[in-house]
Amino acid sequence: MDDNNKELVETVLIVDDDPGTVQYLAQLTKEAGYSVLAVRSAEKVLPILRAKRPDIVLLDATIPDIDGYELCARILAEPGLGHTPVMFITGKQAVEDVVKGFEAGAVDYIIKPVRKVELLARMRNHLDRRHYERLLSRERERFRLLTNNVAEVYILFDASFSMIRYVNPAFERIFGASLGRLPANAKRFFELFDPAEAEAIVEKMELAITSDRSFSRESKLRRPDGTLRWVWSRAYAIEGEEEHGFVCVIEDITDRKVAEQQLLEALEKEARTAGAIQQSLLMNEAELTAPGVESILFSRPSRNIDGDFFDVYPFEGVYSSNFDVVVGDVMGKGIHAALIGAGAKSRFLRAHASVGGRCGVDQLPEISEIVESVDRAMAKQLIGLDSFFTVQYMRFMQSRGYLEYVDCGHMPIVIWDGEACWAYKGMNPPIGFMENQIFTSCRVPLRPGNTVLVYSDGVTECAAPDGELFGETRLLDSIRRNVELGPAALAGQLQIELEAYSKGMAFHDDVTLAVFRIGSEGAPPPARLDLSIDFPADLDTLKDIRAAVARLLEAYSITEIGERERDLAVLAASEAASNVIIHGLGNDRSLSLTVRLEARDDWYSIIFRYQGRDFDWTRDRKPSVLALDESGYGLFIIKSTMRSFVVTHSDAGSIDMILAGDVRRGA
Repeated sequence: MDDNNKELVETVLIVDDDPGTVQYLAQLTKEAGYSVLAVRSAEKVLPILRAKRPDIVLLDATIPDIDGYELCARILAEPGLGHTPVMFITGKQAVEDVVKGFEAGAVDYIIKPVRKVELLARMRNHLDRRHYERLLSRERERFRLLTNNVAEVYILFDASFSMIRYVNPAFERIFGASLGRLPANAKRFFELFDPAEAEAIVEKMELAITSDRSFSRESKLRRPDGTLRWVWSRAYAIEGEEEHGFVCVIEDITDRKVAEQQLLEALEKEARTAGAIQQSLLMNEAELTAPGVESILFSRPSRNIDGDFFDVYPFEGVYSSNFDVVVGDVMGKGIHAALIGAGAKSRFLRAHASVGGRCGVDQLPEISEIVESVDRAMAKQLIGLDSFFTVQYMRFMQSRGYLEYVDCGHMPIVIWDGEACWAYKGMNPPIGFMENQIFTSCRVPLRPGNTVLVYSDGVTECAAPDGELFGETRLLDSIRRNVELGPAALAGQLQIELEAYSKGMAFHDDVTLAVFRIGSEGAPPPARLDLSIDFPADLDTLKDIRAAVARLLEAYSITEIGERERDLAVLAASEAASNVIIHGLGNDRSLSLTVRLEARDDWYSIIFRYQGRDFDWTRDRKPSVLALDESGYGLFIIKSTMRSFVVTHSDAGSIDMILAGDVRRGA
């Protein structure tokens, strides 16, 4: 079967000398949708296997002229067939026969009489497992090719910055030295750089490690043949399930530096001209007139020409207090990035108008559908241009009390709730990563008094003269200190702080900001239920949590939320709570879990808040019967049941797990 098209019909080869057994197995597998081949003699097995390449073999242990176990071994020894799943279907049930079958290489051993459900389930299990083994093998080979051919040097240091764990082949091309010259000691590696800079680089790297910050620096290295090369080094910490480390990425920018020096005057003139055009097309401030909302949206261009863009789409009539916002950032710089940004902004406007035109007055278009429409229109062209862009598409539904967003690899949305800053992310890839992507939205409560800030990476990547970045911590600190001033003053103060931090140096990237403060005008009616309860971190409290969620759902009639939907919502909440108690709080009764339940007219939210250990909810894998303990059943149940699932963190150390569900409208 072709792994690129798993919908092709899979082929089963039946090997048995009993006509009745062959007929029975053939009928079962055909009814299950498989293509069937059958032979009754051993001499025909290998020729058919070579010619037809079936996906699985059902083999009798007793075959005329040859022992079935020997035939199994021959099949698996045949070139190209060693991974073919072979299942014994036999009447031989002695323990030594079963052991002999597995020793011959079979993946399963079923004793006659055969039960249909059991046979098909085991077949499906082995076929799926083989399919994913092939995919894994292919991805490993793809990774090997990528690492061998990538242009940048990737170096992995251990967590103590004392040993080099890995370096890719690009080292030889950039450094002009063989991998054998690579020192084992991490600090001595930087002796390969220009001596005047090596000590400063090591110092900055160590500071980045100890302060858990990223690091970037432009520097020179002198190759063994005496030639000088310019490189751009950036480094960041990585955390795996079993080990921690530090990755340094080194890019040869010599050609760029030479070109910059040769064409500086021409580029400056081009930048001034293109910047004026870009300013008129993309960088103008956007105005928002939604009632009860203070806002400011603007972009300050860097000296370079970049691809930031933003826009606001207000609604009319019954939705006049609600609005959509898009903020995007195109990969790369220059005129091509600006043109892609202009095209993206135009596409979003057209998609919003087109999709919105197909909806009635009582229903707004899904924001995920709008994003998918843009991706369908631009992905193929972006892939051809080797480009992509990140985007946050947001819908402020004041009239219903929530913010919904589709995050496509962009910087997080920051919400100030009066006490702390919360960072909200999504799991969608950028626009243009691949064709026909499916995008999902996230929904979180939006309350009067909240301040929402969306920004481009030009904010956090604003660099000081020594190369250190402004970073997220400084951004959140600025929000805390200035949030009460209002959106315009907050944005203005942040610009002042960025300019002071860079000490007058030109920004490397555009600084784009969108800030909104939500007022009480246009807010939804009071919730049907708004309740906050503290529970001890003990699994014994799950029954009380389930009862509280059931109480939340009792705020709705059976026509608004059916019995099955209620049961699934309670199950999802129970799964979320149990994972928080076990993995986040360690089942420690001295700690507490706060559950906030909020029932709105057409949606509801269940929020689990705690201060404890963060754990990995990103492994969104489909459950596997082969690995129930680590296959992601809890997350799968939650995301399959609820409208939205979000995990977010505050700068005060709290973690929120937010489950949102829909209510039937018009019930």
